Amino acid sequence: MADSNENLHRTRESTKPPMEKISRKRRGSAFMTEQDALKDTLDKGRTRRRSTVILTEHDLGGIEHREAEEEKIREEQKHITLTLRDYNLIFAMPFFCTFANCVTFVYFIIYLVEEFRLDYVTIGFLIGAFHFCRVITITASIFFTKTAHLLGCMIGLAGFITLLCGDKSKISVFAVGNIITGFAEASSAVFVYSKNMYATDVPKMRMAMSYQSAMLGVAVIIGFYFGGIGFKKFGVDGIAVAGIIALGLEIASLLYYLLTCNEADSKNQIRSDKGQEATFPEEEITEKETGFKVSDIRQSLQNEKLSDEFFGMYSNTEGIVANSFTLLISAIFSMESIACGYLFSIGPIFIKKAFDADESLIGTIFSCASLLGSVVTILAISPKGRAFQKKHLRSPYSLYVLVVIITCSAFGCLIPSFSVHVISILFLIGACETFLALVSELQGAITTSHYYTVLGPSAQMLRRIVNVIMAVTGPIVFGVFPRLPYLITGSLCLVFSVVFVFGTEAQSRRNAKLVIEMMNSA
Repeated sequence: MADSNENLHRTRESTKPPMEKISRKRRGSAFMTEQDALKDTLDKGRTRRRSTVILTEHDLGGIEHREAEEEKIREEQKHITLTLRDYNLIFAMPFFCTFANCVTFVYFIIYLVEEFRLDYVTIGFLIGAFHFCRVITITASIFFTKTAHLLGCMIGLAGFITLLCGDKSKISVFAVGNIITGFAEASSAVFVYSKNMYATDVPKMRMAMSYQSAMLGVAVIIGFYFGGIGFKKFGVDGIAVAGIIALGLEIASLLYYLLTCNEADSKNQIRSDKGQEATFPEEEITEKETGFKVSDIRQSLQNEKLSDEFFGMYSNTEGIVANSFTLLISAIFSMESIACGYLFSIGPIFIKKAFDADESLIGTIFSCASLLGSVVTILAISPKGRAFQKKHLRSPYSLYVLVVIITCSAFGCLIPSFSVHVISILFLIGACETFLALVSELQGAITTSHYYTVLGPSAQMLRRIVNVIMAVTGPIVFGVFPRLPYLITGSLCLVFSVVFVFGTEAQSRRNAKLVIEMMNSA
């Protein structure tokens, strides 16, 4: 009789939606961080509740065996095969659109001040209009990703053509030509493409999204540098020609991607041109069958290869609801806009007036800062960099270090010393670029493809909305007191850092409790 009751209990457990315990109260992605985070929370849980959870070395597959297996998988990940379309998506598309967006950065505000003698309020609204164009494209990409990407690039191309062929002595022509280049914003689109294309191939997805972030940084380096040096040597026409070439190549890259996007790939993709498929389901969605079992999760903690397969299934599952931590990660993207918003808005004119620097030096400073960020990012996402982080600076502690650097650098810009100001800019932009790369990878890992179609562009949209606010208010605040923008930036970064750290630690404690309960039920 006892045996039959036990069998009946097991039968009932097996007929429940396997994620019921996970999703009904806590929602599925509550514990779905990267593998390192899972292991870290498991360690915390074992420390807190040794009396209820007994995990031997044999249960975990053996520490030495696991480390050897991880090293083997890491070696395999070094040899991920990339096709021409992969290179186009990962390297070409992020580079060309970002370069076109950054090439006008250095000279735009300086030209408005020195050539047209506009007041700071008008300048703020003009710069804000540029960023608002980026917001429009990103917002449209939530519903029509490919269409918004293509039309945005075409409008941006028209803006550069206007700068080249129009009468630049007229403020209307010059302003409109520069402002509408902001429509060529495709950073959120390329991340959506990668998330959908590599939804079931987690190592390749992480690699793709990480290197896309790195390529955005490389494009910023070259865009800032040419925006300063190119403008000084070739004037506005030089900037216009560079933008035309970049967006022409971007459109060609996008068309190549669209033409080579075959039906086989669509099985792993969320159709990103239909917003209704990316809407949030009602709460009842948590009762859907997801196909996951506790044993799947337990095995994924023991074996890195199984973990990648498990996250691949998780990433492509629609029955898991985005939780508060997923939304926090989407919101934390705006910290980069807060940290760099005023810097990009009034930084060039501040350096020129406070330290009597010319455009070429200003462009070099900003490009070197972005170069530092790109180098650190590439090192962080390299196999050796990941091994170092796993051993000494596991996620989220690497992110904690970066937010501290960002906050301290923002306050460092207040110091009235040229060398200190330059060093602060280097660390501020460098840390922000690395932060964006790691957070982009984290968001891709913890968000299912169904929700990433919304949350990915939404995170970028929030960033650009903050950029608009900072761009509009930056020149106005600068007119009140030149260093006041940096004081506001440092204070806001401090608030964001505290919220991010406490929110992440709270989620980590929930993760530990959840994993322990699952292991107990197993």
